[in-house]
Amino acid sequence: AMQMVFFAFFGGLYALFALKTLHLTQSALGVTIAVGGIGALVGAVLAPWITRGLGVGLAIIVSGAVSAGAFFLIPLAPADPVTGMLFLMASQLIGDAFGVAAVIPTTSLQQALIAPEAMGRVGAIFQVVRGAGWIAGAVLGGVLAATIGVRETLAIGCAGLLLAALIPAFSPIRRLGTLGEGP
Repeated sequence: AMQMVFFAFFGGLYALFALKTLHLTQSALGVTIAVGGIGALVGAVLAPWITRGLGVGLAIIVSGAVSAGAFFLIPLAPADPVTGMLFLMASQLIGDAFGVAAVIPTTSLQQALIAPEAMGRVGAIFQVVRGAGWIAGAVLGGVLAATIGVRETLAIGCAGLLLAALIPAFSPIRRLGTLGEGP
């Protein structure tokens, strides 16, 4: 839920930041966001390699942290359409690649731990919690942006995403190598 709160900051503010602060055109913003799709595809290909190389727990933690770290390129983007777009494209490519590389072992871990007959109910609970976090984050992000500014709010969102990604490093999950051994 914590991750969704901070991720929601970007849902409401990303396009506003790109169009009004960085002065991207709408088509340039579309191309920039499309780069995230390429990154997601790359992440889906890399996820098995990362998971085999680091183990499930560290793959989740490291990939999540790299993805969250890539978000910092957004508030750091200069207010110039060309350079700003390059910063956003790099964030999309790296962030989405490692975001997907974190989601795949996370989902696999959930599926390994949850009994098949409970999978639907547990999935629904996860969806409700994520949705509530998104709503809270969108409201909080909007209030913060109106108070301290869009760029500053995005920076806080980045810090929150990184913190959320690193929390599992302080849990037994960091020692989980394969899905068959338990944390």
